This record gives sequence, structure tokens and C-alpha cells, in this order.
Amino acid sequence: MTGMKEFFALRRNAIYEYLEGFLHHRAGELAGINPMGSAAAERLLEYSREGKMIRGGLAGLGQGLFSGNVDAEADKLGAVMELFQSALLIHDDIMDRDLLRRGKPAMHVQFAGDLRKERAVDAERTGESLGICVGDIAFFLGYEILSSIRVSPEVLGKLMRLCSREMTGVGLGQMQDIRAGVLPQPPSEKEVLSLYVHKTGRYTFSLPLMAGALVGGADERSLETLSRLGELLGVIFQVRDDELGLFGKQQEIGKPVGTDLNEGKQTIFYVKLLSRLAGPEKERITRLAGASEVSPEDIRFVQEKLDRTGVLEEVESLCQEYQSRIEDEIGGLDSAYGEFREILSSFAEYNFNRKI
Repeated sequence: MTGMKEFFALRRNAIYEYLEGFLHHRAGELAGINPMGSAAAERLLEYSREGKMIRGGLAGLGQGLFSGNVDAEADKLGAVMELFQSALLIHDDIMDRDLLRRGKPAMHVQFAGDLRKERAVDAERTGESLGICVGDIAFFLGYEILSSIRVSPEVLGKLMRLCSREMTGVGLGQMQDIRAGVLPQPPSEKEVLSLYVHKTGRYTFSLPLMAGALVGGADERSLETLSRLGELLGVIFQVRDDELGLFGKQQEIGKPVGTDLNEGKQTIFYVKLLSRLAGPEKERITRLAGASEVSPEDIRFVQEKLDRTGVLEEVESLCQEYQSRIEDEIGGLDSAYGEFREILSSFAEYNFNRKI
């Protein structure tokens, strides 16, 4: 029986091998349009190589749950998920003005660096524009692969609609996130959790699991279970991300600690903490949201207040509640193959306990 880590390592290798062949082939064709075509394909491949490819692996897991095996079509589907992920991250870094991604220069920063070497005018702004273009290309290449997956026309139509619907949801979630970051009134805790579901949960977990399950022949009841399961996994995933952003280390998370504060992110930690403070302490926390610089002392202040006000404990209790619901949902997948259901259970446990 394959363990969870081995399963995802195998899927990552297979997905990368497919992406490598596909993008190298398309690089030659795109170069016929202009030299930037091959550069876009090569950079997307390098960009994908740096990721864990969890979403791609989940597509394979979704298929395995209902067919008992993972084949080449699931790996193609995994490549689609990873190209979508690359597109979203490239655009997200531009919107958030992040300079680093996975410890390396973000895509738009790479282009800006190239332009400066060529003594271009307004290299930074033009680098952002080129980054947006490459993100767009990643979406369309993903749909090109999706259209080639060998399933019945009915299933292919469902896959197309599912991906389009979930990508639309991510866009709306991003709009909600950006808007919340500039308004004086913080969102409610309910609104934050809704954002976590639609910006993270559905596209990171519900989409790949459901897409893979469609290829594997899952029925509607099972698809609905995976839809709910993905939302629950996503909330925990985002909470852990927010937690790492405040308590992690730069070399582990790939960006400076406190970046979420710089960007004015309305996280569950921030919203809960704000409601528990008053006077100068509340004013200090409010000033830090969107500040141009956040010092190590500021980070320690936030960490201490999260602990002393009980916010950390309360958020952990929320995660435990969601984890219990996740276990119930997995237990309800009675038509799933046992080996793959065990991998799913192990993955949910990893997601709950992850430190990076």
C-alpha cells in the first residue's frame, strides 16, 4: 500500500514529466508568434517545478478514490490544476505587490529585472504587465490540456463547467479580499471564513478532488461530499497559512514574516484580535494593517496579543471542529476504494498539523 507522502511524490513526478513535455512542445510553437512565446513557456515550467503540486496530486487522488487507480488522464488533469495555480499566484503577487514567491523573485520581478538590463523605460510597471500576460497564458494552456483529456463528451463538459465555475469563484474571492483590505471597517468573522472557502478551499481542494472524481466515475452524491470536504480542508489550510505568516520563518514560508500585515490582509487572526483590543493597543494593530514597514518588535507585539487574548486558542478550537467534520465526510465516502480513502485521511491529518 502506498503511503500519503509516496503517493504525492509519485504524482508530482508524473505531472511534472507531462508538463515538461507539453510546455517544451508548445514553446517551439509559441516562438513562431514571437520570441516571448518560448520564454513564457519555459518560465511557467520553472515556476511549476518550484511548487509542491498538491492540487495536481489531489486530482489523481480524486480519480483513485472511485476507479481504484490513477492513470495518465489524471496526470493531465493534475497539470491543468498546476497551470491554474501558477496563473493565480502570478496575478496574486502583482496585486499584493509581493516581490518573492517560494523564496525567489516573483514572475513580474523577473521580467522587470530583464527589462532593466535592456535599459527599458518603466521596467517595474512593464514587468507587471508581462507577468499578467504570462498568467493569462497559463490559464489558456490549462484549458488546452483540459480539452484533450480522454473521457466521454458528457464528462468533459462537466469538467469544463466545473473548472470555469471554480475559477470564477476564485476571482470573486480575490475581489472581496482586495476590497476588504482598503475599507476602514473590518469584515465580520463570517465574511472572513466565507472568503477562505471561495478564495482557497474550493479551488485548492474541492476542484481537484471533484475533477479527478469525475474522471474516476464518481456519482453525484460523492461529488457533493468532496465539495463540502474541500471547503473544510480549505479553511484549515488558510488558517495555517495565516498562522505561518505570523509565527513562521522566512526561509520556510518563502516570504518575510508579517507580509500579511503589510498587505492589510483581513485574516481570522486579525479580525478576532481587533475585536478584543481597545485604546492604544487597538490603534497600534489598526496602524500595522497596510503599513509600509512592520518591524520585528511589531511582530512580537501581535504574537503576544494573539496569545494573551485567547485568539490563538479560539482559532485552534475552530480548526479542531472543522477537522472533526472532515473525518465525518471522509467516513461517508462509502463507495470509495479503501487504499485511496486512507491516503485522503492521512492528507487531511497532514493539512491539520502542517508547519510549512
